[in-house]
Amino acid sequence: MLPADVREMSRTGHVRLTRRGRRLVLGVITVVVVVVLTLGGFAIGHFVSGAGNKDYAGTGSGRVVVEVKPGDSATAIGQTLAAKGVVGSTGAFVSAARKNPKAGSIQPGFYALRSKMSGTSAVALLLTPSAQLRSRVTIPEGTSIKRLLPLITKDTNIPLADLEAAVAKPASLGLPAYAQGSVEGFLFPATYDATQDTTASDLLQAMVARFQTTATAVDLVNGSKALGLTPLQVVTIASIIERESAEPANAAKVARVFYNRLAAGLPLGSEFTVNYTGGDPTSPYNTYTHKGFPPGPYDSPGAATLTAALHPAAGTWLFFVTLPKEGTQFVQTEAQFKTLTAQCKAEGGCR
Repeated sequence: MLPADVREMSRTGHVRLTRRGRRLVLGVITVVVVVVLTLGGFAIGHFVSGAGNKDYAGTGSGRVVVEVKPGDSATAIGQTLAAKGVVGSTGAFVSAARKNPKAGSIQPGFYALRSKMSGTSAVALLLTPSAQLRSRVTIPEGTSIKRLLPLITKDTNIPLADLEAAVAKPASLGLPAYAQGSVEGFLFPATYDATQDTTASDLLQAMVARFQTTATAVDLVNGSKALGLTPLQVVTIASIIERESAEPANAAKVARVFYNRLAAGLPLGSEFTVNYTGGDPTSPYNTYTHKGFPPGPYDSPGAATLTAALHPAAGTWLFFVTLPKEGTQFVQTEAQFKTLTAQCKAEGGCR
């Protein structure tokens, strides 16, 4: 029962609060709300700030590999670190992340951290590039699969056997239809990053995808059609130019020489394709003994060489010789070619 001074009887016979009573009840409700909000806010702040959560001191010790997944929030990262024993609690990491304006730039990937780190130290190490476990492999232009796969294995943790198995399944690599199942020539030469979970198929698919992007940029399909060739034939010529052109500025002229020889019914005559076969005169890749195009590319051409193959220079040359002193010379007759070859040998070149 309410005190008499805060209640009164209405005309209808119901008990109601007096003005003083209403003020009293409103004041009580206000106090209760303030207390609840204060205690609740304190509890939430206490948890989020990490003040009531375990936090180690110092930079930790040992080595713990953790993964930051794409889209992970600070809380998600903190949970991963806490589960691995890197930080004392999720809250400790979240609190440190909120105090570091660069924390939002932490990248997905695998990291080498330490056990029992403070939240602040963990954030700082995740922002240190050297802590991210990734390997980087650079594939030079003109690299054949025979050399390319061991190079990947050397610079990453991907076993050679896995790479060879992936190459043996070309349909799974995303090759363009015009490649006709040829992996050689379509693993684009560039620099690639690999993490601990990158598989052989992942990396080779990335290389094929990079080729596709480049092919679109140089308009390979339409450019090949304009030359009366297939994209595979153009990539094949580009793979030869990649090794034969000693000077990038002459790549378009070298392309013209090979196209002129094809038109004249002459063998392409590339020593590099012969080397690719191990000197086997019966191999269709031996362009000394076989006329026309080889079955496909024999190395990975870059963007500039693909462009040269699509846009050959104007000229009637059928031969070229790269002299040690004068550079590459382009001529039309075999007699001129023999003269230049003799000069090349005299200058210490043309083995």
